[in-house]
Amino acid sequence: MARVQAARYLGGGAEELERVEQAGVRSLESLEATVRALRIDGVPEGAGRDLEALPGLVERFNGTPGPRAVLVAPEVVEPSAEGAALVYRMVTECLTNLRKHAADAQEVRITIRSEGEGVVVTVADDGSAATATGSEGGLRMLTEWAEALRGTLTAGPSAGGWRVELVVPR
Repeated sequence: MARVQAARYLGGGAEELERVEQAGVRSLESLEATVRALRIDGVPEGAGRDLEALPGLVERFNGTPGPRAVLVAPEVVEPSAEGAALVYRMVTECLTNLRKHAADAQEVRITIRSEGEGVVVTVADDGSAATATGSEGGLRMLTEWAEALRGTLTAGPSAGGWRVELVVPR
């Protein structure tokens, strides 16, 4: 804004105004991409309140060479529809990152449980943490989504690999 005001004050400033316009276009494109990423209707039909689409996701992941995914869900959990969509996206992001960044991993464990008034989802692999850095852009977007739902997402190295934990309210 200051650049536009200065350009107007000094008269002319077509180059400055063009830069401002380009920055605005980039911002709108970024915002549109974020909105598309957050849309729940992009999540498969079965990813409803009971997260029934996750076993299929794990099965497809295990149908390709590489580390094995294990889904541990000892109880039925019922996050909100938005929370279920976020859980599905988070697990998808973690499995994608595992393929890209933790070539030495043998197993990834996906654990879902109730805790207090929330649902806790942990995705932890046994690869070397040095190679399991993950996609900062994807994790950042998921963190912002979790915070918008009054939840949290943490990610980082753990004993023997990389760990991402999501907590969403029910």
